[in-house]
Amino acid sequence: MLTLYHWEPNANSGKPMLTLAEKGVPYESRYTDLLNFDQHQPAYLKINPDGTIPTMVHDDRVLTESTPMMEYIDEAFEGPPLRPKDPRQRWRMRWWMRFFDSYFAPSLSMIGWSVFVGPSVRSRDPKELEAAIAPYRHNSAYHWVKAEPSLEDVFIDLMGRAKDNFQ
Repeated sequence: MLTLYHWEPNANSGKPMLTLAEKGVPYESRYTDLLNFDQHQPAYLKINPDGTIPTMVHDDRVLTESTPMMEYIDEAFEGPPLRPKDPRQRWRMRWWMRFFDSYFAPSLSMIGWSVFVGPSVRSRDPKELEAAIAPYRHNSAYHWVKAEPSLEDVFIDLMGRAKDNFQ
């Protein structure tokens, strides 16, 4: 059994979805509405305590992070191979994947957060937003600050609590 928890429009969700389609792998689609904080609900946090999207569940394995998911899908399932056999070409593929994850995707993410998430977030009660991002770990909470800069104080408080936990 394979289940993919995802949200669109989102490049990170699209990566495993496209890989599954290319391999011809059937899966159960679970739309997880980021704008309604579905990723904060207890049932989802039980699957992925980080509250991030996408999450893929294959039998008893929980996989997060979309780029490693793509390689897992290619290796774990039948279908046309998506990675080159040649080591140099495989290196090149990984180079492009890292480039996408390090440079292109963050830029695309900023646009997505500004166009899709920001307007939704700004229309909500700030107290509701504070409560919604409180379960997030500090690196994920930062994305909400990008969507709504007034949440910066909440983010700083989360960072302080995270720092206290490591001392």
